[in-house]
Amino acid sequence: HCSETPMPIPSRLCLAFAGAILSFSAFAASDEPFTLVQGKNGAISTYGSGSDNDELDRLKRSSNGPFLWFRDHGKSYVIEDRTLLARADAAWKPVQALSQEMSALGQQMGEHGRQMGKLGREMGEQGRQAGQVSRADAAQLKTLSAQLGEAQRKLAAAHQQQRQAKSEAQRDVAENRVEQAQDAVEVLQGEIEAVHERMAHRQERAHDAAMEAKGRQMDQAGKPMDSLGKRMGELGERQGRASKEAERATRGVIDEAMRTGKAKPVRAG
Repeated sequence: HCSETPMPIPSRLCLAFAGAILSFSAFAASDEPFTLVQGKNGAISTYGSGSDNDELDRLKRSSNGPFLWFRDHGKSYVIEDRTLLARADAAWKPVQALSQEMSALGQQMGEHGRQMGKLGREMGEQGRQAGQVSRADAAQLKTLSAQLGEAQRKLAAAHQQQRQAKSEAQRDVAENRVEQAQDAVEVLQGEIEAVHERMAHRQERAHDAAMEAKGRQMDQAGKPMDSLGKRMGELGERQGRASKEAERATRGVIDEAMRTGKAKPVRAG
């Protein structure tokens, strides 16, 4: 029977302290940026906002293939091991596929948006043309209004003449002029009212018919936007989940590279 020798308290404290340091170190590194560059002209997958663009550009110029750049506690490292890079590349493939699908949907939404914009401009032009038609009626209305003003002036003069008449004959002449002027005023008022009604009816009919037709076209053009927007939202959620998984897998690659010495410090340029 062998008895276990208890570990001295100072040794246990040292190990516990070392474990705490390692845990803190791994936690801190998980927030550091990294960039996967898949060749000189290949896709780039980046995590975090602290990437050094100048350093990345220098590495892309000097590298003969893909690499994974990352920063750990303020120091820059690069991984060029093909096996590790293949794992990181595979992790980001679903994200890139979803990005391409979202880009295609974005192009479709842009096309429908341009169609809706074109219809909107056409609706505005039709409204402007309807206004031009009404201006012709407005010109007629202006003429009739001037004639009405003149007729009303004559009517006022006829009434004045009637009041000033001193004989029966003069009164008869004045009354006749009043009646004629009154008839002229009523005729012109009727014509003006008819122009108003015609203008309103014409504008309403032309505008409503045109706008209704364009409105139907606008509705039809807008319907795909709803489904495309829904699909875009779904893809965005899937891409978010895929990005988290790819980031987790890439962190695993980085951890392994640090443990095995396959992560090489980046030399200052």
